Amino acid sequence: MRVLFNRVGIMKKVLALVLGGVLVSQFCQAQDFWDKKTQDICQKVIVAIYDEILQTSPQYLELSEFNEKALTVDPGDGVYQISYQYRDLRIHRDNRPYEFFIEIGPLQDNLPSRLGFEAKHYKFPIIAVRASLFIHRYRRLHHYDLDEAVSRALSPLSIHQQEYFPFAVILKPIKDTFKVRERIEFEVIVKNKTNQNLKIKNLGEKTLFFTINGEEWGTKPSQASRTSREEYILAPYDSLSRSFKGNSFNSPGQVEIVCTYNLAYKGILPFGRAKIKIEE
Repeated sequence: MRVLFNRVGIMKKVLALVLGGVLVSQFCQAQDFWDKKTQDICQKVIVAIYDEILQTSPQYLELSEFNEKALTVDPGDGVYQISYQYRDLRIHRDNRPYEFFIEIGPLQDNLPSRLGFEAKHYKFPIIAVRASLFIHRYRRLHHYDLDEAVSRALSPLSIHQQEYFPFAVILKPIKDTFKVRERIEFEVIVKNKTNQNLKIKNLGEKTLFFTINGEEWGTKPSQASRTSREEYILAPYDSLSRSFKGNSFNSPGQVEIVCTYNLAYKGILPFGRAKIKIEE
């Protein structure tokens, strides 16, 4: 699922979503995003990070003491957090331990910091959530890549964030199973989820980007667009769709198609996903 965090690098441009002032005020009114559903997702994310670190820990000296004691509960909101330190006087003379702390919480204007720690924050502005990694490293050790582990585990929050877009990107294959060397046919649908007119971009090769299991995937439209205009006004709860054909596969397996729509909302690109099976 690394694609959910790397897709911005695939794009050369990010087009701003243009909404009327009434729509923005109605759709973006204050909401309590830090609800039970969001907290449950955060719990699963932290557990996934913990499980991956635990599984990898035998391979790294600085993780040799990582165990269940590292998984604790934030006394404020009851969400899991990870806190760990490893001290080895043979490596570090000043007795400062290798240490990291991972937490997920509400996104606020002032991001948290910890004295003496490097900080990395992963922001989900639409649902007002952030994940934070604080780490103090031993310079002489080849460290486990915590940043990579955290990024992989955060994909459920990225998916959850899509629910709060004013529009949805839906990826609909014509069938669930395709044959080896058969072109993949599917439909891309953009649906207005609001009760207001929505200005969007037309669906085509300049606005839609496709990946298969994280790798770029060649596609072409298989039907003419409903409109020749670059921009389109989508009526309340209406949809705009277009059919595409993608490259075939030479071997069987299950693949995930991700379609990213180059129309940012609050700086975040929307995407749709679909899984298909390839058979002999």
